[in-house]
Amino acid sequence: MAVIDSGDNTYALTGVDQFVYFLSHFNMSSKDAIEEMRSNDQDLDWFDAFTKEQQEYVLSKRFQQDWDQVKEEG
Repeated sequence: MAVIDSGDNTYALTGVDQFVYFLSHFNMSSKDAIEEMRSNDQDLDWFDAFTKEQQEYVLSKRFQQDWDQVKEEG
């Protein structure tokens, strides 16, 4: 997970940073963001390192509700 300076005032997001960007800027669900990242061979090492229970939580409606609450508070 890193923000990579690509020059010319552009940055490449990877890993969890890219995941959060999808959630925040494109209003994607966590499941859609993971599927998008997987289909484009993006860095999911952080997600794959989670236990099965942790992965299920990230893909759950509860995670989406918790994420929405955090966005409202921020």
